[in-house]
Amino acid sequence: MYRTGDLVRRRGDGLLDFIGRADDQVKIRGFRIELGEIEAVLASHPAVAQAAVIPREDPPGPLRLVGYVVPVGDAPEPAELRQYVAERLPDYMVPPAYVALASIPRNTNGKLDRAALPAPDLTAVIGQGPRDDRERVLCGLFAELLGLDEIGIDDDFFSLGGHSLLVAKLILRVRDEFGAKIGIRTVFEAPTVAKLASALGRDTRADDVLLPLRATGDGPPLFCVAPATGLALAYTGLLAVLPGRPLFGLQLVEERTTTVADIAANLVCCIRQIQPEGPYHLLGTSFGGLVAHEMAAQLLDVGERVDSVVLLDSYPFPKEWADLPIMTEGEVATDLLGDLDPGQVALAYRAFTHHSRLGASWTPRRIACDVLLFEATEDKTPDWPGPETWSSHVDGRLDVHRIAYTHNGMTSAAALAHIGATIAQRSIVRRAS
Repeated sequence: MYRTGDLVRRRGDGLLDFIGRADDQVKIRGFRIELGEIEAVLASHPAVAQAAVIPREDPPGPLRLVGYVVPVGDAPEPAELRQYVAERLPDYMVPPAYVALASIPRNTNGKLDRAALPAPDLTAVIGQGPRDDRERVLCGLFAELLGLDEIGIDDDFFSLGGHSLLVAKLILRVRDEFGAKIGIRTVFEAPTVAKLASALGRDTRADDVLLPLRATGDGPPLFCVAPATGLALAYTGLLAVLPGRPLFGLQLVEERTTTVADIAANLVCCIRQIQPEGPYHLLGTSFGGLVAHEMAAQLLDVGERVDSVVLLDSYPFPKEWADLPIMTEGEVATDLLGDLDPGQVALAYRAFTHHSRLGASWTPRRIACDVLLFEATEDKTPDWPGPETWSSHVDGRLDVHRIAYTHNGMTSAAALAHIGATIAQRSIVRRAS
């Protein structure tokens, strides 16, 4: 038993009405957020003396975080504060809007007076306006999805609160408005109206294997293999906790592959175009972990160095699973895919069924390198495989980290923030040694 922190009222029929929270925890976009944690990061900025963070709905629409700061001298720019917080917290905890105050308002009890906090002036972050009809439409789409009155052509979609689900919606709206089929990769490479308007004139594909989440940076790239759905967009949750490190998603979009080894071979060719020589760093979730493991085997076969293989609740499939019915499209859409349109759901479900069959018939090889395994501990059935199933497939050290998430929740922003922090710490230790 533990206290949830929820405040409720018992009704006459015995049911409970949720009233609010007894602490400063809020829920935004499905994530529980401790406001005090964000306030502590903001207050650590050299130019900030005091900070407060609250959720607001102005203009009426999606709930968003707003940061209030009392500057030490001249007020830092909102973009500077967003970047500062984004380097220290996962994206769902980064306020898109900020207000500078002379002092933080308090009530007679010394507590934060939320009612006295002004609404953010979102025009303060608006830069140059649209220069043509294409930019005008895109500005409207950005503003609509982000719940803003207007934005400038140089405002960054992600800095203003954009996230993975909104990317999917933006792609659909762009297709409806312009008849242009753009991919996830395009939005990451062109996150402003000015850049995206230019990109619409280029030939882009929605089914790119390589998804550059951050194409340049310091340190070796981390290549992240998608789970069975084939979609690697969720790995955006690693960006904030691995600041400056190149990150690439590897999507599983080739349906003609007949074995896990075929998929791994295709992806090895892909990553060697980005990084011709090792050491390589690989990550995979669930079925994608089997692919990442086989990629390591193939790279080691040709004498390349593999420094890390990170598996997110990934295990060799038990033989009994081959006889189990595959999840229905509705179950996959509800449990794994979130807010995608029917066409995207159908493609992802086709990939899921294909990869589930390949996983059930695959036996991993033995590799001579270290493996970092994150084991999900929540909602597991008794027959679920565990870390011991890798003992005959790993010659190096198997380092297991147990984290309190479900299997399907391992690519949530909250789980990836935990996972990314561990990867970052291990990288620091490795460089120090």
